[in-house]
Amino acid sequence: MFVAGVIAAVGIYGVMAYSVTQRTNEIGIRIALGAPRSHVLGLVFNSTIVSVGAGILAGVLLTLALNRVLAGWHAESSRSPLLLLAATGVMALLAAVACALPAWRAAASNPMRAIRYD
Repeated sequence: MFVAGVIAAVGIYGVMAYSVTQRTNEIGIRIALGAPRSHVLGLVFNSTIVSVGAGILAGVLLTLALNRVLAGWHAESSRSPLLLLAATGVMALLAAVACALPAWRAAASNPMRAIRYD
């Protein structure tokens, strides 16, 4: 489980870092026009919440739908809602931590350098 969490966190970090890089001009213009740092952080975190939320929702729905199929393969099925809730919470926490560095980097960027960025 630990390795899966690390792989998920690295993947989310990579996608968010790429997304922030692609939006450098937009973020630079927002900062140059006086957007507070919290607004830029919120902008990056909101885009993460949408994509990670959709992934977690799809994962939970698939887990619930395929639980009977997996129960046929294994005698002891884990149908614990507490376990599913804990795994969902851990994945959401990992996503927030993986998003923090690109969001902080975007909020602290120099607006003139960001606007000139290709």
